Formats: sequence, structure tokens, C-alpha cells
Amino acid sequence: MLSFTLTIPRSYPSAPPVVTFQTDVFHPLVDPASGRFALASRFPSWRPRVDFLFHVLHYLKAAFKRAALDELREAACPNKEAYRL
Repeated sequence: MLSFTLTIPRSYPSAPPVVTFQTDVFHPLVDPASGRFALASRFPSWRPRVDFLFHVLHYLKAAFKRAALDELREAACPNKEAYRL
């Protein structure tokens, strides 16, 4: 089972939430040192009142599907080893 924390900053909706995995996850978008999930590939610039928490959760779920993995680019991935595999 995967466990993560969704941290909503005080400045939300002006600033994006932060997703951090509590369990070890070997995934191109998860930083192996911090467990932080990279949202920048889907939300290059956070747009208040256009981007919402449910968009983040939907992207988080979709990021584990083959179609999303095939669209990733190495530059956007904090876990280069997972990307290459």
C-alpha cells in the first residue's frame, strides 16, 4: 500500500500543494531522498482558481499508469534511475 501526505500551504490557492510519499516508492516522479512527488511536469506553473486539489489527486493516480509514464521526459524526473528503467 502506498501512503502519502498532501500538504496544503497557507498561501493556497496561490501556491500548489506538496505531495510527499511516506512509503518508499520507486517512480520517476518521486524524489528518492525526500519522497516528494514532482508536480511540475503536469503543473509547470500553478494557476490559482484554475488548478485545484482534485487535479493534483487525479494526476497522482494517473502518473502510475503506463500512458502517463510513456509521456514523461527525463529532465522532469527527479528519479533518473527509475526513468531509465
